[in-house]
Parts: sequence; C-alpha cells; structure tokens
Amino acid sequence: MIVSKDNPRIKLVKSLASSHGRKKSGLYFIEGAKLVEEAIEANEDILFIICSSDFSDSALMKLIIDRGIDNFSVLPDVFVNIADTTTPQGVLAVLKQQQKDWREIAMLERCLLLVLDAVQDPGNVGTMIRTADAMGFSAVVAGQGTADQYNPKVLRAAMGSSFHVPVYNDVPLPEALSELTGRVSALAAVPRGGITVNEAPLDERTAIIIGNEARGINEEVMHRATYAVSIDMPGRAESLNASIAAGIIMYEISRRWYSAG
Repeated sequence: MIVSKDNPRIKLVKSLASSHGRKKSGLYFIEGAKLVEEAIEANEDILFIICSSDFSDSALMKLIIDRGIDNFSVLPDVFVNIADTTTPQGVLAVLKQQQKDWREIAMLERCLLLVLDAVQDPGNVGTMIRTADAMGFSAVVAGQGTADQYNPKVLRAAMGSSFHVPVYNDVPLPEALSELTGRVSALAAVPRGGITVNEAPLDERTAIIIGNEARGINEEVMHRATYAVSIDMPGRAESLNASIAAGIIMYEISRRWYSAG
C-alpha cells in the first residue's frame, strides 16, 4: 500500500497532468473504470495501475490481475491528490504514448480523415475524436496547436475512442496536405460561403478540415483545401460550436461515403 504523496509513482502521475511532463516522459494517464477497461481491452501499453484502497469494482480488478498488469493500492487521500477529476472513481492507469508518423496516411487506399487545425478546447477535441470513431473515420490528424490528445480532458471527452481510431499528433498541416495533394479530397469547413455538405464531391480518400474555434482555418491550410463546405442553417443562430459543426459534417459525409462504398 502506498501511503506517501512523495512516492516516486505518485510523483510521476502528478507530473503527467502537464503537457511538459507528458512530453518529457512519453507517458500519460487515464482515469476512471471505463477508460481503464477500454485501454486493457484494446491492449494498450499499460505500465501500471493505481487503485484507491476503497475502490470496489471487483470485475475490473479481476481483469487487471488476469492480464498480469502491475497494480498498486493507495490511501484514498493519496489518490485524490493525483486525480484529475472532482469526484474520482478510484482507479487510474499510466500508459506509454504511441508514436505515429502521419506519412502512414499516404499508404491508405481508401480513407475518411478528420483534420484538426489548431482546435484548442480539449472538450471539443475529445468529442470530435469520439464522433470520428462513431462515424467510421479512418484517422484523426491533429495539426500543430491542437489540444494534446493525451490531455486528461481530451481523453475523458473521447470516452475510449482514442483507443479505437488512430490519432496523429502535432502534424505540420501545410506540409502534410501538400504531401497528400492529388491523393486526398480535402473539405474545409467554413461558417458560410462554401458549397453545402451534400454537394461536396467525395473521393476514395476524403478529409474534413475543422479550424480553430475563434480564427477558423489557417490561410496556409485553407489554400491546400480542395473545396470549402458550409452547413445550411435555416434558423437564426449565426454559428455553431466547433464540435457540433464537425459532428454534423462528419455524419453527412460518412453517410454518403459509406453508401457509395
């Protein structure tokens, strides 16, 4: 039983709350029974699991033991000290980050991609990853300036979808889109002035680009888009939340893309 907040493993988990700590170590942590179970079932590279001594999910504990994953018990007040949530469930896991090269995308013969250009709100990023997973997207390409996929808030909003759909982090989008020119139809989402989502031509490789919540899509990225697309809004609202807009576009494109497939 770990009783001290100065224990090396406790200090490690605390450091992973920051982007600097995650980059330095190449690790991250997830919190909550559902996320931990999802990570185990997805065969993610789990270093160890920490449980509060009052954690009572016997089914999850059996799964952890059956898989031979290192696990440690801590006093409840020690767990609260490292938890990222206001009402901790009493279990978290420390995992190795997966290093993916965005150039792998060029090898996909048929794919749907979600491209995030400096989307900064972790809740939006996590929700978009979850929606991309639900809509059958092949990968999420997170451009530079986008909230880190290993941010605890992103992971919670993604609800385990980070383990189902590949996410490429910190991608130089102008370079990546230039590399993929001619092989991917890139649809840039704009508030108004674009063709409708239903009018957008779809290719075997299609990407949807979602821009920053305040500034939209970077000019360099926009220049590399094949088409600009907008959502018809017959109501009086001038705009939509980024993750809502992305969800509507992803649904329509996925429906058409898979119907044609």
